[in-house]
Amino acid sequence: MALHDEAWVESVGECFLNLERGDRNQGVRTASSSTFECVLTAEGWKDFEGLLEPFCASGASGFQWLSHQGKIALLISPSGQW
Repeated sequence: MALHDEAWVESVGECFLNLERGDRNQGVRTASSSTFECVLTAEGWKDFEGLLEPFCASGASGFQWLSHQGKIALLISPSGQW
């Protein structure tokens, strides 16, 4: 899934993120200079979904680390601040 193609996602600095299912949890990795891939197992994506759930409510604030696997961590922050 190309997350950056979703209407509710604002890509910053021409960076792109693809979400992929894999055989093991690899977290975020570099695919090219401006494209990244987050690769998780089916169970990893279920955990990811649970971490996102609080941000589905209108007016949600704060931030949450979604993945620490690999060299690149992934964070959600509706306000862009943490």
